[in-house]
Amino acid sequence: MDPIIIIGTGMAAYSLAREFRKIDKATPLTLISSDDGRSYPKPMLSNALSKGKMAEQVAMFDAASMAKTLNAEIIINSVVEQINPQAHSLIMADGSQHHYKKLVLAVGASPIITPIEGDASNDVLSINNLLDYTVFRARLVSAKHIALIGPGLIGCEFANDLIAR
Repeated sequence: MDPIIIIGTGMAAYSLAREFRKIDKATPLTLISSDDGRSYPKPMLSNALSKGKMAEQVAMFDAASMAKTLNAEIIINSVVEQINPQAHSLIMADGSQHHYKKLVLAVGASPIITPIEGDASNDVLSINNLLDYTVFRARLVSAKHIALIGPGLIGCEFANDLIAR
């Protein structure tokens, strides 16, 4: 039997998978993640800095633990290149194919990247997941100046955290 496939392993994807398992324990379930599939509350990224937490401390469970809990297959570090709804199949970046009974897209939001030019344009970061946060923490060690773009809640929380440091 083809599985239900959820593309994504963020809060929405894992919450959906948990709720689905409450009503159906038998249907095969697969989650596909472009990252390492760790489960964490994304809002924690903005206050992890002030709490001195590394990315490993923000993550609550790794993909293997989530797979066991959900009785699911979790495919990590894999990118879906194409969705073929007529054939109920996905084509992955590595050329492999996955067939599905039902498909759910729970990929989250992508940051809007402001086009920036200049000699420091390669140093611009967007913090949208644990890997981004890990890079951010590593770069803070040697940073002399930091500019935050975006006056939203997350930007303001990072600004407060940086000032407090």
